Amino acid sequence: MIRLPDNPRLSAGVFGILVAMSKKKRTKTYKGNTAVTRPVITRVSAVNRNQVSQWWFDHKQFAKPVAIVVGIALVIIIIIIGLIDIIF
Repeated sequence: MIRLPDNPRLSAGVFGILVAMSKKKRTKTYKGNTAVTRPVITRVSAVNRNQVSQWWFDHKQFAKPVAIVVGIALVIIIIIIGLIDIIF
């Protein structure tokens, strides 16, 4: 049996080799009048866009699914027209 040293930061790892344990990070927020409040940083990226790409940037969340549905519908219509052309 391996006797561990009195250091609580060491533990017996695989094959009885001493391994240093990592320290737990503090997740609690500091409270009270000695607590330091960090300033809020707002990052802004300015980009010059033309009208079309600015419209796409503003309406992407709505326009992208609509464009996908329209594309799938066009592919299905082209396949149906091709099948009808082959049959008749």
